[in-house]
Amino acid sequence: MQKIKNLIHSKVPFGEIAVITRTNREVEDWTSFLEKNEIRVESKIDTNILNSPFVEFLVDLINVVKDPFIHGEKTINVSRHPIFELEHLDVLKILR
Repeated sequence: MQKIKNLIHSKVPFGEIAVITRTNREVEDWTSFLEKNEIRVESKIDTNILNSPFVEFLVDLINVVKDPFIHGEKTINVSRHPIFELEHLDVLKILR
């Protein structure tokens, strides 16, 4: 935080100062923190985490666990996900 204040006091243009975060939650925390310290914030967040491939995978996984026989294609896609580290042949054996 102090480094950002020093940059501002040194007349570094706002467009050349950035805080890069790993998660959307961190962006919210930083935005709140900076605004409380009267530092202007411009966020580049334009994504919805709920539309991310991993969240879609989790929703499919929940549906497959709930009823694996109703979701044939989803069952295949979920079982082929790298998180399970299954070989393609093993997936076929499981699904026969």
